[in-house]
Amino acid sequence: MEFPRSFGVGLSWKPDPLWTVALDATHDLWKDWLLIDADSEGEIGEIVNFLDGEPLSTTSTRNTLSFNAGLEWILQKQSFLVPFRFGLAYEPQAPRDSYLFSGYALKLLTFGLGHNTNRFKFDFAVQRGWFDVRQSEQISIESALLGFPDAEGLRQERFWRLKLSAIVRIADTDKLKRTLGRIFGGS
Repeated sequence: MEFPRSFGVGLSWKPDPLWTVALDATHDLWKDWLLIDADSEGEIGEIVNFLDGEPLSTTSTRNTLSFNAGLEWILQKQSFLVPFRFGLAYEPQAPRDSYLFSGYALKLLTFGLGHNTNRFKFDFAVQRGWFDVRQSEQISIESALLGFPDAEGLRQERFWRLKLSAIVRIADTDKLKRTLGRIFGGS
């Protein structure tokens, strides 16, 4: 297997200590995600794209360029911080319909907040995503054998995601090492 390359660039700007604006773009070379068939002597055989199993000359997989933008404002109190976050993303997906060559892009809208006491960090985010794509479908045995679809239509997806994370900062790592040593039989 040969994995695809990815290139990204981003920037962030702090117009004020409590505000951050961030933008980034990522170019993924999905056409270069390859499965290389080799025999026991190491002779190279067929090379196909990992995502659709097609030879490189006929793959429907596409390279993509994704964009993300985010904004964060921090509510600062004496003993804790509460970051409020908002983000937008446009993420084209590499696989495409092999007959129509139609692809789709995820559009994402995210709202989140966190709580940070420096010892304990908690983040919560809600994400709304959607995409529309024209797709073909092979239903009958004849169409599967001939490689032509029986039907085509519009697929629309709408979804919600909930993302949570928690981090506990351990200041006394020597005590942790001793405790783990006792549990796992180290010194």
